[in-house]
Amino acid sequence: MVFKATITNIKTKDKISQICFNSEFGDFIMIGLDLNNVKIGSQVMLGCKSSDILMFKFNPQTNNKFKAKITKIDQGDIISCVNLSSTNIQVQSLISSNLSLNLKQNDEVFVYINETSLYISEIL
Repeated sequence: MVFKATITNIKTKDKISQICFNSEFGDFIMIGLDLNNVKIGSQVMLGCKSSDILMFKFNPQTNNKFKAKITKIDQGDIISCVNLSSTNIQVQSLISSNLSLNLKQNDEVFVYINETSLYISEIL
C-alpha cells in the first residue's frame, strides 16, 4: 500500500522521530529513525506491507485508521488475501486463513496501520 500524505508535525529526540501526516484517508502518525531530510509541509508517499494492515469490524479508538469495504477474499490454506477498497485506493491485507472465516465480501471494516509499520517511500 502506498498513498500520498503531507507532513503536519515532527517531533525528534535522540534520532527517533514521530511524524504526523494528513492524507485523504485521515491523519496518520509514523515513528522512524534518522529522518533528518523531512520537513513540515513536505508531501510524501507513505507505504506499508500488506501483512502490516489489520482489520476490525468495530471502530478502534486509535490513530492510523480508515474505513474500507471488502471487495474480494482469496482464501488460501494458510494465508488469505483480503482486497479492500476505500476512497480512491485499493488495499490488500494478508491474514491467517482461519481469521478470514469471519469476513465476507461487502463487509465494511476499519483498516489500522501500526505507527512503526509506516515508511516514507518517496519525498515529492
